[in-house]
Formats: sequence, structure tokens, C-alpha cells
Amino acid sequence: MLAIMYILSMAVAVTWKFNGEEVYYFYRYFIATFWTLLWMFDVFVKKKHFKRQDIVYLQLLAIPQIAILLWTLIAWCLNPPMILDLSYFSRVCSNVVTMLLTVTCAVAAGHFFRREVIKYTLYAIVLSTLVNLLVVLPQFGIGTLMQFVSSAWIVTNLDYYSMVTRLSLMLEVHDATFACGIFIIYYLFFYEKTNKNRWYYIMLAFICFYLGYKRGVLVGIFTVFIVLPFLKYKEESFGEIVKLIAIIITVVGFSYIIGIRYHLIERIANFLELDFSGRFGIYDMLAEYYVLSPFFVGTGYGYMNKYLFEYMGYASHSDIVRMYVEIGFIPYILWLHHNLVRIPNKVYKEFGAETGQVMLALTLYMFTTYVSDNTMTLFATQFSFCILPIGLSYPKEQIKKRFKIVMR
Repeated sequence: MLAIMYILSMAVAVTWKFNGEEVYYFYRYFIATFWTLLWMFDVFVKKKHFKRQDIVYLQLLAIPQIAILLWTLIAWCLNPPMILDLSYFSRVCSNVVTMLLTVTCAVAAGHFFRREVIKYTLYAIVLSTLVNLLVVLPQFGIGTLMQFVSSAWIVTNLDYYSMVTRLSLMLEVHDATFACGIFIIYYLFFYEKTNKNRWYYIMLAFICFYLGYKRGVLVGIFTVFIVLPFLKYKEESFGEIVKLIAIIITVVGFSYIIGIRYHLIERIANFLELDFSGRFGIYDMLAEYYVLSPFFVGTGYGYMNKYLFEYMGYASHSDIVRMYVEIGFIPYILWLHHNLVRIPNKVYKEFGAETGQVMLALTLYMFTTYVSDNTMTLFATQFSFCILPIGLSYPKEQIKKRFKIVMR
């Protein structure tokens, strides 16, 4: 019963758009709060105690959010932005709280469902995607859907007057699509090859990804595929692989920061005729708000997304650059080190090779999406990123008899 409640509630929480309209933002966080409170009731009232998984993932994923909030307040005292009022303070607080709820909800879900939480979360995404499809499909018909299916992966220039384009926009659920990439990586590259349900899970995730099609998902999966042999090469070499990937991503991140600051990305894209879907206007404005200096303290967490949305109607479309702009040079280095080095190594040490390798692979995928998208602030994507390693941190043989969940 609790598992059904989880799937139904999370199907609502992971829904970013439904029937072409954005779902009320706070629904997902009301649901996250409910599961967090249920977990706290289990721990404090029923005396179930915190598990090692709870403590480790709260330290790794939640405490840095509080540190970012505190640094933002310090940065605003040291170098306040030109426009700074109560609404910006409210934004940074809400951003941090929502990220904290994402983490605590994932920890709570792992507490109740152990490894089963992975497939339950996938089922929630599938339910959300397919219900949206069933609502949208009668408006366009099977014929239009077939045209969309045959062309989604090759269309870049959209004709907003065509039925196929309008259908694609109705099916573009955005958040859950990026989350599907996480499940595809896990089931395709790390799940037991002998498990008869493996391809069933892969097909579910792939169908949902394809309906909401995002090129960035394929880029992320392909990047993990390229690096995969190194991830699984030797267990004793894991720390060295972590450092190498961290160095590469750091170089890419700063190259992108420099490229946007001096408009080099736009020149390269124009020369190669690459489609950036109108991002360069956003990047031009973003470039005005930072300098390349160790003394740059940032504009404050959440500041640029709010500012850009108010003046342009869009977010930054590059989290890897936005984080530099918002938290500054030195905190940015610390943020990269924590996410790229400390988290994978800690998870590997605490919960073993499988969980550590998955954590590193998903971190690589997430940073690939951070280059040209806003996935840091998407609930379903961040929740799925948390839920995979949390679920894998529980032993396979564990049985949760109270909820009749048998681990196989």
C-alpha cells in the first residue's frame, strides 16, 4: 500500500508539464515534505533511528546547500549586486529549501523502500509521462503521433504552425526526460545483465525519454558510455579515475565560462553551424555579470536565474556557468571538488564499488547536462540523481517485512 502511495504521489511530483501547461511549482515540494515528515515520524516517534545511509547522504548532499546559502549572504555583504531586494533573498532561501527537500525526500524514500525505490521511481515517471500522452493524444490523433515518433530525433528547426511541432511541445515534459537518462544509464550499464527484467526497465525509460525528447540526454548517455571502460577498469584505480574526470570537467567548465565571457562559444557555433536554440542572447547577458578573477565573489545563489527570467523570460541555460556567476571563483572550485571528487570517493568508500561507480557515472551525466541546461533546479532530475545511489546503498538481501518488500 505504501509503495502504491509513493508511486502515485511521485508521479505528480515529477510532472513538470501536463497537457502543455506547467504544473503548480509547489505541488512537488508539498509531496517531498510529506515523505520527509513520514520518515522523521518513523525515526523519532517509532524509534527506528537514523541509518548510515541517511547520515552520509545528508552530509554529502544537504549540508553544501546550507553552506551556499551562508556564502550568498556573505557575498551580498561584501559586494551587493546592483539590484537586490527582498524578492532575491526570498529566491535564494526558496531555492535552498527546495533542494534540501529534494534530498530529504530521496533519503526518506530509501529508508522505506531500500533498493526497490529505484524501480518505484521509474514507475512514477512512466505513469506521469503516459497519462500526459493519453490526455494529449486525442487532440492530435495517432497519425500525428506516428509522424512525431519518426522525426523527433532529427528535427532541429521547429515549425510552430505544424501539428507535429505542437504535439512535441505538449509531450515535452522536460524534467522527467532528463531523469530518464539517469535510469537508462543505470539499467543499461550497471544493472545485472542476467536479470530478465533489465530490458523491460530500459524500454520503459527509453520510451519516456523519446516522447519528451532532449538531445542533451543522448549527449550525457554517450559521454558515460565513452568513459565506462575506465570506470570499471580496476577497483583500486577508482580514485585516480575520479581525479581524471574531475580535471576534465573542470577544464570544460572553465573553458565554457571563458567562451561565454568573450563570446567564443557563439563564434564557434556559428562557424560549425550548430543550433543552440537561441541561447546566445541569454549568454550575452550572463557574460555581463562576471569576471575571471580569484577575487570574484559572485552575485548570490539563484540571483541570475531570477534576474534573467524577469528580464528575458528564460533561465541561464548553463548551470555550469551560472554557478560560477552566482557563487564566485573560490566557492566554485570548492563546489566542483565536492561534487566531482569528494562525493564519489565517499560513496565508494562507504557503500562499495557498484554504488561508487554509479555515483560517478551519474555525476558525469549531470555535469554534461549542466553545460547547456538548467537541470540543477529540476526536481525529478535531481531527485532521480539522489535516489539511485541511495537505493543501491542498501544490501540486495535486505527485506523490509513491514511493507512486504522483498529484495531480489
